[in-house]
This record gives sequence, C-alpha cells and structure tokens, in this order.
Amino acid sequence: MKKQVICLVHYDLPESPDKRICSLPGYTKSNYIFYCLKRLGYENHILSASPTMGRKNVNGRTVRLDERTVLELLPSRGRRGRLCNMVERLFFGARRYRRLKELISDGDTLWVYHSTGLMETLRRLKKVRRFRLILEMEELYGDIRHSPKTTRREKKLAGLADAFIFPAEELNALINTEGKPYAVSHGTYKTAPVPREPHFGADGRIHVVYSGTANPRKGGINMAIDAAAYLPEGYHVHILGTGDAETLHAMKQRIRAVQARSACRITYDGVLRDRDYTDFLHSCHVGLSTQNPEGSYNSSSFPSKILSYLSCGVRVVSIRIPVVVNSLVGNLLYYYKEQTPRALAEAIRSVDVTAPYDSKAVMDGLDRRFMEELGKMIGQGES
Repeated sequence: MKKQVICLVHYDLPESPDKRICSLPGYTKSNYIFYCLKRLGYENHILSASPTMGRKNVNGRTVRLDERTVLELLPSRGRRGRLCNMVERLFFGARRYRRLKELISDGDTLWVYHSTGLMETLRRLKKVRRFRLILEMEELYGDIRHSPKTTRREKKLAGLADAFIFPAEELNALINTEGKPYAVSHGTYKTAPVPREPHFGADGRIHVVYSGTANPRKGGINMAIDAAAYLPEGYHVHILGTGDAETLHAMKQRIRAVQARSACRITYDGVLRDRDYTDFLHSCHVGLSTQNPEGSYNSSSFPSKILSYLSCGVRVVSIRIPVVVNSLVGNLLYYYKEQTPRALAEAIRSVDVTAPYDSKAVMDGLDRRFMEELGKMIGQGES
C-alpha cells in the first residue's frame, strides 16, 4: 500500500500568475512539514485551499514539485465585487470539499494547516470518511485579532482533530485538553544551504535584520525600526516585511523619519522567499524578534522567525517572554526585558558577533527530534 499523507493548506508557488491566497509563514512551515514527511517515506498530495486574489479566472492544475510531492490547485473565478465574491467563495468551498472527498479514503491521514474557514469542510468530511486529521496550529488567531468569537471557532476546529502539531508546549496545554497525540516544532528546523555569495561584502558594518509582517498590530516592526535611532554608525538595520500597500507605505515613512535622526543605516529590503531569503540572512549578524510582550498570543505562539535566523547561523535578540525563554532554543538567544527601542538597541550592541557560535548544529539535533516525534505520531494512526 502506498504511504501517503494528504495535505490541505492555503498554498501557492512563488511568482505564480494565479495570485492565490498564501501567507509567507504558512508557506515556510508547510514546506518544512512536507520535507519531514518525505524523509519519513511518505508521498505528499497537497490540495491548495486557496482561491485567487486576482480579477482573472484561473484554471485548476496539478504540479509535480518533486519525486514525492504533488500540488493540486483548484479552478477559481476572479474577484469582481462583493456579491460575486460571496458566491464564488461558496462555489470554491464546494469544489474543495468534493475534491477532498475524492482524495481521501477510510484510514488515510490528512494534515491541515489550521484555518477557521476550513472547519465546515472538515466537519462534513468527518461524517462520510474515517480518516485521521492532524491539525497544525501555530497560534490562536482570535488572540491576535482580540476576537473571542474567532477563538471559540478555533477551539471547535481543534475538537475535530485526532492529533496536533504545535509550536510550543504552552499551546498544547491550552488546546489539547483531551490529551490527544501531538508533536512540537517551534518552526522550521531545516538548516539553510551555504549562500551563493555574500550580500553586503566586507563593509565593516554589523548587519541587523527584522523579518516578518509589516502590520504594526504585533508591535514588532515599529520596535525594530525605532531601535535604529539608538544604534551607532557601524550598524545597518534591514527590514524584510510583507503587507498591503497602505501598511508598507506607512512603514517606509517611519523608516525615513528614523533615518533622518539616526547614525545607523536603515533600509527596507522587500520580500524575499526560499533561497533568496536564506542567502540574505546568512549575510546578517543579528536577527530581531520584537513582538509586543503584552499580546495575549505570546502565551502560546512561538515566533517562527527565530528559527529562520538560527537556521542561517544568525544570532538572535528577542523580547524576554516565557514561550521563548522556555523553548528548546531559549539558551541560544540574547534578551531584552523592556519593550522600548533603547532597551532593544542596548541588547543588539551587547551581542559579540566575533564569539564562536554554531546554531546550525542545534537545529540539526532538533530536526532529528521532531522527525522521531512526527513519525511516531503518524504511525500510531496506522497501527
């Protein structure tokens, strides 16, 4: 019998003309899960849950990504106004359900990157197929949005799962009240390949990078930008961020305002993916994890950017919060206690970039540990 895991996630290929809904953190973590499943001997059939965001209709297609991974994209009508979009959302959901029903047989394993928009599909599917649902939960969206209604829906979605993958033990304690099987992966443990060439050359500066959402709701990006005002001339702060046009415009204005009064150089370097992203990180010395410690999501979600930095051998400065300090990489990090630009800048300046450092060896060990947990968890469902 063919060993296969069916994967449901909002997913698209970089530079795809389809312009489908796909978040960068979800894309990155999903790719790591696919990579782990392949090494465990499974084939991946990825069904994208993503409709198009563009105005043009897009056809369905199937793409073979490698010898063990197939990506299937469903046809989707373009966005043409509120009423048409509502109708298409219903039709697209029906297409997604029908295709899942065709793909899944009794006894199969379905891995899902959590989205409350998929709950009705999964609930209906559970009524007609006896499959094992592994739910990837990276955070509680309701906590980020300050929406108790969303949190309640997420917990209902979790009730459908047979097993979980969490980013931290704290989220397992909060969600997995029935003690179902689970595995913990703080993020992507895959170490990045050696860069093709240095990005900045030997310019003598210490390069500091913030990578993440440009949305100020989590508080991280503004903190990273404002800290540049307290760094001396020998530093260069790079901002890599995603966001809508309005958010990016506001972020660039803030960068210009801080640069006007800062000896440190600060630049927005766009959005990078895959090898372009890891090559860039390899040329940096310090990575920043600067989300607002007052956010309720910090009690359960692990900042995935931390592992992205560590996988490239970059030292990390983080706000001191329990979910990070108590993590499997907590002893590798540098911390600041107060959520102020000055405190962050002092922590950055405290990092000795010449001291011996090998975060990649730690990441390789965590990768082996997670592979063992994941293989055991899936195997429980096959016995």
